[in-house]
Amino acid sequence: MAQLVEAVYKLCAHSGREDEVKWMWEEVGYTKMSWESLGIMQPQLWYAVFEKRPYCKYTRAPQVVIAVRGTKFTDINDLISDVRVIGQNLDGDKRYEHLQKVSDKVVEKYGCENVSITGHSLGAAFGILVGKVLAMNNRPVETFLFNPPFASLDIISNKSVRQVEKICKAMLLAIHSLVIEFDCTTRKRLILIRKEYLGEGQCEWTPRLFLNNGDLLSKGYINRYVSETADSRHYFMTGWLPIP
Repeated sequence: MAQLVEAVYKLCAHSGREDEVKWMWEEVGYTKMSWESLGIMQPQLWYAVFEKRPYCKYTRAPQVVIAVRGTKFTDINDLISDVRVIGQNLDGDKRYEHLQKVSDKVVEKYGCENVSITGHSLGAAFGILVGKVLAMNNRPVETFLFNPPFASLDIISNKSVRQVEKICKAMLLAIHSLVIEFDCTTRKRLILIRKEYLGEGQCEWTPRLFLNNGDLLSKGYINRYVSETADSRHYFMTGWLPIP
């Protein structure tokens, strides 16, 4: 999942020239779906949809992965979305609405059990919202979220330039992220997560959070869900996440 997210970063850096970066998804047994097949007229550089090939060695990997990159600071649309994250108003974002429609199409075609959503930072924030809506419609998909921002008043209460710089730098931290995976034994934590994301919905949806303990924007998840839970499993991922 991390490599597919990184592939989207690379696609953006290479202005969509797939020949230069396709090795990244081919290496893990996937191919990038064409925009035409998704019914999209204009190519997008902030997300991509990948389909598993028959030779993929990861037998339990999902058939289709929707991967969303994080903030590119030269992209005004990304910065607007970041402001919406801080204001907890991302559900009104045009990119989110677009991604929701694409996800609906993909899930309708392949089935929710065969689709996964993954993203880093801002892309993880999109993934949370898309996954939430799908789950509330009884179509839960696996979600792998790398350093999703934990927007709170505590983070943005200090308006100084130094604090803003810290927030921006934190968004670039994504190396050897600490993985917090909630399994069936951590039932109380799952209930809290579901209530926050789904209200009182009964749908089984467990977002998997991959968190960097040094990341200011995602650290709140660790403080909230892990510090009080002795049953949570902690370990380090072997891959590397991209630095935008």
